[in-house]
Amino acid sequence: MCNKNTGLNIMTVLAMVCLFILGGCATKPDESLAVKLGKLGDPDLSDMIRKNFDALGGRDLFETPINLKIDAIASVYSDSGGKVLMKQTHEIGFSNKKITITSQDAGIDVIESMESGSMAVITQKQGNATTRISENEEIYGSMVKLTLELYALTGAYGLLDDNINLRYQGEERKGGKIYRKVQADGFFIKQRGKKDLGIKDSLLLWYDADTSLLDRIIIRYLDPIDGQTFKFLTVNVRNYETLDNGLVIPVYLGYVPGDEFQNFSEKYLMSIELLKVQLLEQ
Repeated sequence: MCNKNTGLNIMTVLAMVCLFILGGCATKPDESLAVKLGKLGDPDLSDMIRKNFDALGGRDLFETPINLKIDAIASVYSDSGGKVLMKQTHEIGFSNKKITITSQDAGIDVIESMESGSMAVITQKQGNATTRISENEEIYGSMVKLTLELYALTGAYGLLDDNINLRYQGEERKGGKIYRKVQADGFFIKQRGKKDLGIKDSLLLWYDADTSLLDRIIIRYLDPIDGQTFKFLTVNVRNYETLDNGLVIPVYLGYVPGDEFQNFSEKYLMSIELLKVQLLEQ
């Protein structure tokens, strides 16, 4: 089922995804969620975050560490309308904000891994041979993609971080629906070999006002290659399901072009379907 209707290998597909994106020590829970929520200040922001926790199954679920292992299928779409399919395994730790994606194709594994506050690491394994990928375009593209998935799946929990500044951006009607918006500013996309330029990246999170579930995230980040222009990417967050422990997560992520005007798009560059989600024992 993987890589059908093209002869592309897995590294070529990874490079395609990165071009789409760039072109167009676990942390101990030293504070309870109640304390973190109490720091939000803005009553509208606090209300939105609290309602998202409720929609995801309730705050009590997040008082203990959550680790997921997921079997998935990724689809990468070409301009001509074709697509490449890849089997993937995703592993996500909520507390340490660590995400690892292993893509499998024709005997080759590509492992993309990132932990909060660090650069992404990409390795390719074929048999007994392991190669570290060093191209900037692939590393930065991977970081953008991993960041969007991490915050799409960890929900409000992932946002309650001292290194992230949250601001409530009000309501907006679009496509016949009302959304509540929250902006999260932080240094999400690390720059290799460069000093911090003092310009934070931004996640703009759109919540369905009726369900309080996340509908999409738009990331704005400073192009790590030229250090001057801003880039945008959006992930559409769809099809929520409830796990055995009551946790509610989306099982479909669709990556589409983003822009400074926050336009909605359904022109998919890549999508990920989560087929089997396992809760790992602590």
